[in-house]
Amino acid sequence: MASLKKSLNGMQNRNDWGWRFRDARTTEKIMAQAPTTPTPAPKPAVKKSGIVQYFKDVRSELRKISWASRNETLVSTVFVFLMVVVAAIFFFLVDLLLRSAVGFILGIGGGQ
Repeated sequence: MASLKKSLNGMQNRNDWGWRFRDARTTEKIMAQAPTTPTPAPKPAVKKSGIVQYFKDVRSELRKISWASRNETLVSTVFVFLMVVVAAIFFFLVDLLLRSAVGFILGIGGGQ
């Protein structure tokens, strides 16, 4: 307690955060009321587990999903196939161009 009084006098009646108290006795009262050990955090509630509970949870989650309509699915599918055809044509043309350029540079594909 003596070391506490010395440190309090050294801080001019202020605690570690710089708050001013009226006198050292008030500081001692407040510090005496502070908990000495931290209280443990409450444990979360344990949920039931098992295969039946698992499938109940899966069914519950599937109900929350906003499924696409039949029309949205059809439009998306057609768009994907269209983009695949466009990409295939693009890469075919790039391959044709690069093959011709390499043949021209190496003289392999010359007109003999």
